[in-house]
Amino acid sequence: MVRRAKSEKADPYKITVKGISYSFTSEVWERTGTRGGDDSVEAVVYIDTARSVPIGYMGGQAFLYDDNGTLKTASSMEYNDSEVAGWTGYSPRIITPGRYYAQSDWI
Repeated sequence: MVRRAKSEKADPYKITVKGISYSFTSEVWERTGTRGGDDSVEAVVYIDTARSVPIGYMGGQAFLYDDNGTLKTASSMEYNDSEVAGWTGYSPRIITPGRYYAQSDWI
């Protein structure tokens, strides 16, 4: 069984760029295996704005670290591909038991 992260959700980081306010949050998701499959864990990055932004205005990369600070997996840098007010990015899932935490980069 995969163990939950040290904290389930990080406090948001907020910034305003060219008059648009962004909120960034990292989180670890644990997924329960179905049909006999293994439980898995992944890092998630959320980016929210108060209004829709054009394609490419939101981008992020999700990193999943173990309890020792070792990077276990990461997504590539990804961007919103449609006009949206919120965007979510995911790291690849892993099934190794342990305690994990998430971190994200954004642009």
